[in-house]
Amino acid sequence: MTRITVVESLEIFSVEHGLPSPLIVDDHNGRNCFMYSLDKSRRYAYSLTWDQSLPHVLWVMLNPGTGETEGRRRNTFERCKKWSIEQGYGGLIFGNVFSLRSKSAEDLLRLQYSEDELNSIALSFLTNLASDTIVAWGNHGAKSHLPESLRETLPNARCFGLTKTSQPRHPLYVPANSPLVAWQVVSHSAAATPKTSYKSALLEKPPSIDVLFEKATADTKDLFAELRKRVLAIDGSIEEKATKQYVAYRCPKNFVIVLVTKNRLEILLRQTRYFDPKNLVEDVPDHFRRTLSSRVYLVSMSEMNDVIALVMQSYKDVCYRKPSASADY
Repeated sequence: MTRITVVESLEIFSVEHGLPSPLIVDDHNGRNCFMYSLDKSRRYAYSLTWDQSLPHVLWVMLNPGTGETEGRRRNTFERCKKWSIEQGYGGLIFGNVFSLRSKSAEDLLRLQYSEDELNSIALSFLTNLASDTIVAWGNHGAKSHLPESLRETLPNARCFGLTKTSQPRHPLYVPANSPLVAWQVVSHSAAATPKTSYKSALLEKPPSIDVLFEKATADTKDLFAELRKRVLAIDGSIEEKATKQYVAYRCPKNFVIVLVTKNRLEILLRQTRYFDPKNLVEDVPDHFRRTLSSRVYLVSMSEMNDVIALVMQSYKDVCYRKPSASADY
């Protein structure tokens, strides 16, 4: 069964909602698709595909500019495209909180999010079309008083952290290796209360992580601390997820899961061909039904470099491997 492409999906959406056929342009970047209103005063979606066999990432900004029809360099677009390519996506999609095309965010102050119902429908459609959603509209969102219901439209969105006004950071104003975190809408009253700084929040361990070490020795705790530091240093986009049973690292899929015992760390890795001259990697027995089906044990600091080399190979298996064209995204 042939998988419907992003462009074909946008064409179907346009027909179903009475919009003109999307404008499709092929250039050196790939296939561009613009979904405008009839008078082009509004843009409900834009996509760029350079490899349709790979998933797309959705970027949600405040409103579309006018650079694509005026021939101007689009700095935000270039930054998002570069990031998307580096992270292994096959394309990007732009959606916006407001569909009105404007050079100035000040033009949005008179608008209400609820007045643009079709754009809200489009956002919900786009977040289901993409494999990942990143919200990144910056401080101007605070002036527009965006509703907390926007979180329901974008349920699994992530961001590069929050600004001082509790808005998701804009990609032009964060370091290139900034990690993604889950996006949480902060109410206006909560935004006015003192908060932990963004930098401090990134350095904090997840609240549940300490539960894993209740029976671990001091040496095991030190092993994990060093392992954690070196895994997170591989790539700024790596996420850490802690539960009461394990700690997982993903980008965007899990490539390492760490299980903590009293005297050692059990490290689960992806099933791939490893360069493993010391034969540290073993298969996880079938009856464990692990998602990551290879494993290695870390007992002492002297093994750290060898284990990190294996972790790097598992990471590359996630981030650099192209899925088959029949993959369903």
